[in-house]
Amino acid sequence: MRLVEELKGLDANYYIITGDGTRESEILEELCKKYDGYNKILWFPRKGLKKKTGLSALDVVKDIPGDFGINQIIYTVDADAIEGDPQIKIQDKLLSIGINVSEVYPIQNALLIKCRFGSHNVFLYCIITGVSTCIEEEIAKLMEIKLGIIIDCSGEKNVNWSNRIKNEINKKLHEIDKRIRVRTLVRDTEISYLEESFPNICAILKEIEKDC
Repeated sequence: MRLVEELKGLDANYYIITGDGTRESEILEELCKKYDGYNKILWFPRKGLKKKTGLSALDVVKDIPGDFGINQIIYTVDADAIEGDPQIKIQDKLLSIGINVSEVYPIQNALLIKCRFGSHNVFLYCIITGVSTCIEEEIAKLMEIKLGIIIDCSGEKNVNWSNRIKNEINKKLHEIDKRIRVRTLVRDTEISYLEESFPNICAILKEIEKDC
């Protein structure tokens, strides 16, 4: 399967929205290459999108089937962007914007939510990233099991903590090889380590792979 930012004549099977930054899309792009289904196109159109964070990113769900004819949507969000039970909070958000939830299937700690609004049936794949806070925690785990590098993730989880973890990740990779980035680390890592480090992302991609 492939993640693309521009379709360029391709027909997308899945539309990606995120309540976070660009790190998730880079990791997703590399992880997609590890799974079967080259004809499966995951479209993440970052250009021209109005940036929304957290649960507010779900506001565009109602526009996607009508505007683009896509009824399979992937939503990624850091764990700390949702206070409380993610399943309850996401369902409440969908209901608040007029989307009815018919069924919810847990996949690891991710979710597949079957929804309906108007004449549209939508399959919403929700990926919650991070052990308790953000995807950098999962990157740190990958660096530990793949490279033997320990990133200290202790401390109060706030903006300063997040910036420290991001800087430490980049610094440690730079010390190994100036050319190494998180993207290249994911690219060069075997699938078993990736599934251990990014369990929710990989669980959803494996679910998508079943249709290939």
